[in-house]
Amino acid sequence: MILLSLPRRKETAAYLYELATQSAAKKLDTRGFIKEFKTYLLLVIKAEELTGPATSKIFLGGLPEDVRRQVNLSINIDPRVHSIFNKVELIIAESERIVIGNENMALFLLDSYKGSALDRIVNRTVSKRNEAMADEKPGLAKP
Repeated sequence: MILLSLPRRKETAAYLYELATQSAAKKLDTRGFIKEFKTYLLLVIKAEELTGPATSKIFLGGLPEDVRRQVNLSINIDPRVHSIFNKVELIIAESERIVIGNENMALFLLDSYKGSALDRIVNRTVSKRNEAMADEKPGLAKP
């Protein structure tokens, strides 16, 4: 993950905004964006450069549209309700959970497309047994 054209001081609001911009432009993967954002969020808040609502808006702007929609549905974020936007940590944690869940679902779908791991092991064992039987007695091998 190479972050080009980012400000040198990482504890600034400009750095978080640039992270969100690069993530939205798909120059930075979503997991990397969330990890980097979480790392420097406390420093930016300690420096009192951002408020909770502004930080939430920057963070949500850096998420892909599908993840942003899922976060909005699970937390029910309403920009008119100020207290929800102050829960930056909750929004980040929910986003992280959704991204990991989506990745796991993609792996599961890929795995089920190929067959489960147990099925592959059983098929490999049966194939080896059939090959061994074919080597010993060619007439007894199962097709």
